[in-house]
Amino acid sequence: MSNPFEHLLAPQTSQARGRSVSGLVTAKVQSIEEDGMYRLRYLHWGDDEPSAPARVMMPMAGSGNGMHFLPEVGDEVVVAFEMGDTNFPIIMGAVWNRENTPPTQAKTSPQNHIRTIVTRSGHELTFDDTPGSQKVKLKTQGGHELVLDDLPGLGEVKLSSRSGCSLTFTELPTPSATLQVPGATITMGATGVTIQSLTISLLTLPGGVSMEGKPTILHTHTPKLPPPAPPAFTGPVSPA
Repeated sequence: MSNPFEHLLAPQTSQARGRSVSGLVTAKVQSIEEDGMYRLRYLHWGDDEPSAPARVMMPMAGSGNGMHFLPEVGDEVVVAFEMGDTNFPIIMGAVWNRENTPPTQAKTSPQNHIRTIVTRSGHELTFDDTPGSQKVKLKTQGGHELVLDDLPGLGEVKLSSRSGCSLTFTELPTPSATLQVPGATITMGATGVTIQSLTISLLTLPGGVSMEGKPTILHTHTPKLPPPAPPAFTGPVSPA
């Protein structure tokens, strides 16, 4: 505020924020407003006065489109100010600290092979660039999981539920698909279909089921006949 009268007549909170700040500061998220604006507490300014409403910077932000990954209450964020005016803060990003550490899925290391997104409840999307075991995993907090695995010599896509059901597509050595539920497995491949279960039932719909090109009602398997029995032994023939 260049006009001194504007400064005197401004609301007290606006006066308190009427400093010019160059560079970046850190803050903790205090609350999220209904309109998506943020209230912050600056960590090194020595007061608990909430910030002016802050916007959040995104890689994409358009009319009805863009990315929507926002900080949570309690997160530590990095803040810049439009033209240095503290009445117009913009959250540039978030940082971890001793209290808020990276998710265990990140597996932090100097090799930096893992990229991951983990939500508050535990949903995750993880990209693994580890040489020789590259894969992508999508997992819900309840345990449902999709894994796209580029393991050399195998190549596999697996969809599994928390109850133990799974559908697996394998590319190598030959393409195959396996459907598995507790107690039963169906495997399909170039050489045929295998069904494993304690019991197997086929229920026909209109049109019936065909086996070897014939309707099942006409399909018969003729077993091999046993060899003929030897003639019965009647004992020696009495002379006439």
